[in-house]
Amino acid sequence: MVSTPAINKPAVYTFYNNILLIAVIGLLPFGVVSSPTPKLLEFSFFFGVTLTFSLLFLYRALKISEASDVSPVFAAISAIAAFGFGLLFLLGGLTGNFLTGFALLVIGTLVMSYFRFTWRSLFYVFLAGCLSALSSVLLKEIFNQTSFWNGLFWAELGGVTGVLFFLLVPSNRKDIRENLKQSSGGIKTVVVLNKALAGFAYFLIIYSIKLGNVSIVNALGGTQFVFLLFLALIFGRKFPGYFHETTGIKEVLEKSVAMAAIIAGLIFLFVK
Repeated sequence: MVSTPAINKPAVYTFYNNILLIAVIGLLPFGVVSSPTPKLLEFSFFFGVTLTFSLLFLYRALKISEASDVSPVFAAISAIAAFGFGLLFLLGGLTGNFLTGFALLVIGTLVMSYFRFTWRSLFYVFLAGCLSALSSVLLKEIFNQTSFWNGLFWAELGGVTGVLFFLLVPSNRKDIRENLKQSSGGIKTVVVLNKALAGFAYFLIIYSIKLGNVSIVNALGGTQFVFLLFLALIFGRKFPGYFHETTGIKEVLEKSVAMAAIIAGLIFLFVK
């Protein structure tokens, strides 16, 4: 589906992703932030730590395996783990059509992967998915305690704090320092623009978590692979270095089953 660029330094990608959260904090309107309670600070700190290490393990998996394998499995594990953590900590589950739709979305997402893993990369994906789910549940709990903008501020500050702890590891500091010296201005601009677009998508996900069920929000991540499949088929010939899709009978059948499961899952979730 979508190929993976060489991720030589997962620590660098994690650093850029989290440190740019400072910009999000600066964009918050004045007067919306209030003094946090000790519990809010605690949840924000653990949210930042789990988010940081989820990204680190995800980038480590992408360094070893292809994005077309890693991303769907990561999304499915995140959805399943979010459901489990939600039952434990938020005391909320899924019933009836919601449970059926959730299961179909997860199954469809899993089928999107070619499952070309080493045990090491699969272990990284599993850790990344579980930590991502835990960070989503912690974020939901933050929003349960305070307003959206105030919760967003302290959660993002927790993300910045998480990467500062991440910098305590000497090898991480070395990788980041070398990257800052060697990268051209153009590369840095591309990274910032990429993160700006990703940040907008991330904001929408955060707001969805505020409004709805964490399990459903994570499970809906599988819909992105339907769009990616269409993009790969449309742009694969024009940009073969970025998009490619295997079109054998087996692969077409697998992707058709996956798309059918995801679409059916959406119907069960939102059509009564």
